[in-house]
Amino acid sequence: MTTFYTFTKDCEPDSRPIVAVDHEDRVYFYLGNTKLWHHSRDLEVQLDTNDADWTATEVPPAEVPALIAEVKKMDGRGYSGRELRDLKAQPPEDKRTSAELGLRTAEGDRPIAGGDVRGLLAALPVGQSREVARYSEGRKSAAHNLAYEINLGTKKALAGVPISAKAVRAGSDVVVKVRREGKQKSVGVLRTKGSRSEPRPV
Repeated sequence: MTTFYTFTKDCEPDSRPIVAVDHEDRVYFYLGNTKLWHHSRDLEVQLDTNDADWTATEVPPAEVPALIAEVKKMDGRGYSGRELRDLKAQPPEDKRTSAELGLRTAEGDRPIAGGDVRGLLAALPVGQSREVARYSEGRKSAAHNLAYEINLGTKKALAGVPISAKAVRAGSDVVVKVRREGKQKSVGVLRTKGSRSEPRPV
């Protein structure tokens, strides 16, 4: 289970990183530039030592999507630009998607676009999978549609990355899992009378 916090430095009260602590006590923070959660050993130390200069306030998971929507992007220039490049260069095992931390994809959110999910998937070893979106049972059609579009190759943000996708149950939710393939699969369209077109390998 993941626990979420706002982590505020007393001398910078307007700066409130959104922090996630997973079941292995690994600490991640949300980065607006990538729309991913990045592992931070520094934050692990600060949380573990209860640094007096920082205040951690637990946040219910239902409130996290609104908070991360307010996270400002890191400036890509100067020192922060170098830090941003280092974060983007982290290996896949040091990055998590919101879906992997148990957060559902909000209405109107585009989990693939506008971040660095492409970079995460492209860096995966062949055969590994990652969760890129999570939906409630009532929105399972959105999960199946997203997997369908990824397999059909209509997601421009993922163009050229050899992957396949499927929607699977995860407890009471439905998640979209994307698998890194050795080469791009060719996909045709199988049409059946009275039903939606479905992708099939060719």
